[in-house]
Amino acid sequence: MSRIFLSIVLSLMVPLCLSGAVALEQEQLEQEQSTQERSAQSAPQPRWTILVTPEQKNRLEPTQALAAVNAYRAAHGSAPLRLEPKLMVAALSYAEDLARKDLISHRGSGGALLATWLRENNYDPYRAAENLSGGQRDFDEAFAAWVGSAHHRENLLDPDLQELGIAVVYRPDSQYRTFWVMILATPF
Repeated sequence: MSRIFLSIVLSLMVPLCLSGAVALEQEQLEQEQSTQERSAQSAPQPRWTILVTPEQKNRLEPTQALAAVNAYRAAHGSAPLRLEPKLMVAALSYAEDLARKDLISHRGSGGALLATWLRENNYDPYRAAENLSGGQRDFDEAFAAWVGSAHHRENLLDPDLQELGIAVVYRPDSQYRTFWVMILATPF
């Protein structure tokens, strides 16, 4: 079955948003990797196809999203973030998993947590946080939702975070239709 995922990397929220700053410990990372490997072997293939239409093509432009996040951070005294390719890929993997499950949750398939997505993409974080949401039509809606949530706003403004990855996956036959993942982190 063909899958074309509309994706990209940065921040957002509204109908449903979840946020969590995650303290990453080596033991947790090893345990999550083991769990993820087991679940990947038995993971079912998606029963849906993602279609990218002209209206959806520009749903997320990473550099524009980064500019919006950095403008917000600057207005609140936080240093700018930079896009990190490994975080963008991790955010896409995470968003695809949420779309497969048709669920907005900080626990992915097989119990995967943020640490799992980072480890699978060879990102060694000193500190990391995530903003998730579903249902927003575009970045502006997702960003407005995150800014409107105390926990998500805390992640957006965290002065100890330096890098950003963001993705959105569109699944038209799902409850949310869009699955947004923003990962903010600082490497070791």
